[in-house]
Amino acid sequence: MKRWVWGLAFAVLLVAGPARADDVTAGIAKPAELEVKNAWSRALPPVASTGAVYLTLVNRGAFPRRLLSASSPVAERVEIHSHAMSSDGMVKMRKVEAVEVSARAPVIFKPHGLHVMLIGLKQPLVADKRFSLTLRFERGEVLETQFEVR
Repeated sequence: MKRWVWGLAFAVLLVAGPARADDVTAGIAKPAELEVKNAWSRALPPVASTGAVYLTLVNRGAFPRRLLSASSPVAERVEIHSHAMSSDGMVKMRKVEAVEVSARAPVIFKPHGLHVMLIGLKQPLVADKRFSLTLRFERGEVLETQFEVR
């Protein structure tokens, strides 16, 4: 019986092929599978206490990802928001707890849509400057990027 089990285990290893450390394991993304493109923010007057970051988030992997939070050294707090039409006909911002990023489909964060709010700005958002933004995902993935102030 032991020979049969060892033979089966060996056959499975042969069929499966060698594993590499950078292979996708249990659906966790390799860093190259998640990408931020065109991250930017509007320049604001020095007295502004809030700002927004817009970007395109691309998931090149085979599994969906859930963006849970963001942070930046330029703000006390960072939240993900969307705009939604309320029952009284007014467009209102709403905090979003998570954003689904489907496999091989970009999610666009844009003005008057999904966006990242910078709350309690610690410094002004000045044109032609760059600041960091960190995105955290459900399975522990962390994506660091820079956004440009325009």
